[in-house]
Amino acid sequence: MKNIEKISVRDLQHKLSSYLEVAKIKPLLVTKHGKDEVVLVNPKQYKIVKTKTKKKTTKDIMASPFIGMYKNKREWKGKPSVEIAEELRKKAWYGK
Repeated sequence: MKNIEKISVRDLQHKLSSYLEVAKIKPLLVTKHGKDEVVLVNPKQYKIVKTKTKKKTTKDIMASPFIGMYKNKREWKGKPSVEIAEELRKKAWYGK
């Protein structure tokens, strides 16, 4: 980023409204105890990237070490992983 202006946190506290106006034009680097902390940038100049959260699959559920140690119980043979996980949750929460 070129043409960036450095300001201290103390200056920002005292002149917030004027620095917000400056940040609309060019980025401001805010320092605290002489170290770079944050950058104030106009949101129109900054591209926000949204990330999708990964949905857990049954493979992920069984990868859990807690569930994995129970997956070979006789009464759970042939049951889907989701059902096993649900039974373990019920036992943990309700003692059933």
